Amino acid sequence: MNNLLKLARTPPVVVSQETSVANAMRKMVRCGVGAAAVVDRGRAIGIFTERDAVARVLLEERSPWTTPVGEVMTAPLLFVGPDADLHEARSIMIIKGIRHLPVVDRDGKVLGMLSLRHLMAEEIDDLEHEVETLAAYEARDSIGG
Repeated sequence: MNNLLKLARTPPVVVSQETSVANAMRKMVRCGVGAAAVVDRGRAIGIFTERDAVARVLLEERSPWTTPVGEVMTAPLLFVGPDADLHEARSIMIIKGIRHLPVVDRDGKVLGMLSLRHLMAEEIDDLEHEVETLAAYEARDSIGG
C-alpha cells in the first residue's frame, strides 16, 4: 500500500507547544489516541506521547496543569511523507522503538498519525490474503489438478 494516510488517523490530534500536559492528555483520552503532534504555526515540531507524560512529567514530579507540552515533548520529530510505504514506516518505528509516527507533508503540516498497531493490522491482513491465495493455488494443483 503506497498511501499511508489510508492507515493513519486523520485528522490527526494536534496540540500547540503552549498547551498544558493536562489539557493535551484530556484531548488524547477524548480522541482515544496515545500521541498528539505538537505544532507551531501549523508546522510539526515534535510529538507528545503517553510515554512522555510518564517519563518527563509524572516521574519528574512536574505539574501536568502548569507544564507546557513543549517542555516535555519528543523532538526532533521523526516522520514520514505521504508517499512513504508501509514497510518504510514500520522499519522506522521498529528500529527507533516508537509506537507513533506522523505523516507530514513538505510544508511541515501533519496530515495523519500512524500507530504501530495500524501498521501491524495491515501487515496481518496482507499475510492472511497471501495465505488464502496460496491455499487456493495448492487446492487447484492437488489431485486432478
